[in-house]
Amino acid sequence: MPLPEAPRRTVGPAAHSPSLEPLLVSISDGQRLLGISRGTINNLMAEGVIRSSKIGYRHMLRYEDIKRIALEGTNHRFPRDGLDRLNQQTAARRRRHQQTQPEAPR
Repeated sequence: MPLPEAPRRTVGPAAHSPSLEPLLVSISDGQRLLGISRGTINNLMAEGVIRSSKIGYRHMLRYEDIKRIALEGTNHRFPRDGLDRLNQQTAARRRRHQQTQPEAPR
């Protein structure tokens, strides 16, 4: 599958040369290029799979990382700690609830 073209919103010499790839793309452009959600982009950034740079108030993604993921994919799995912790809390809450309930007559 060919990689989609990089966005053409560049300034300086790269704006006049179609052969140069951008160094950075916005998060929304990264989402569009990879076809994934903002949350997935944030998770990949947090895990270090996609590196980002902050310029002013904007986070920009490295185009080389976007291109690598598009061409090679990623086998990255996000940790389930949050979900496991939630399941443990729910199970503990249910046990406490069962202990406080009087037994129903049979």
